[in-house]
Amino acid sequence: MEIIYCHGGCKDAPRLAAAAGWRYGVRYDYTAYGDVYMLDIGLNPRWVTYMHKVHRYKPTFALIPDYIKPDKIALGLYWQDLASHVERVGICPKFAGAIAHFPQGAVICESVPSVYAGWLIPDEELLPERDYHLLGGDPRLQAIEIQRIHNAGGRVISLDGSKLMLKAAHGQVFSNGKWIKAQGTTPELARISATEIQNYLTITNP
Repeated sequence: MEIIYCHGGCKDAPRLAAAAGWRYGVRYDYTAYGDVYMLDIGLNPRWVTYMHKVHRYKPTFALIPDYIKPDKIALGLYWQDLASHVERVGICPKFAGAIAHFPQGAVICESVPSVYAGWLIPDEELLPERDYHLLGGDPRLQAIEIQRIHNAGGRVISLDGSKLMLKAAHGQVFSNGKWIKAQGTTPELARISATEIQNYLTITNP
């Protein structure tokens, strides 16, 4: 399972990701400071600009705008734009029944609840033998979702988040399944959290 450190506006992000053995991701409307594994699309994207960044950064993993209402034609056009340029195309469903519209090769992206809201796929709609990516969220919620998806026969192939840097900026690290106060610089604390999160997710979902 790939863990992607997605953090825009941070020149140290590629180095921190590499030190932790993670991939580097960035939202398309930020400058990338290293090789981009995942190009995040964010909210209210400008598709032409996003595709320009896809051509420029050549990410492995790119995203179609959140699928918030039934529109198979638009979904198909987005898919055509991306599928020939990147290895993985992710789509985030935001309503019941949405996954039934997704192309077979799409990575199903679940928006784990966080300060940016989120939407969890109902148990009965989780598809077996499909690849999933977790968008954001706290590591503890991510661990629960990994298990829920695995129980349904799905595969969580990757997840992302920037919470470790936000916590580090407030003097906190992730340790033994919780955030605790610690001493150190923000990059140091972020590196500690990255290692601890990796270990936590491995232990809780071997």
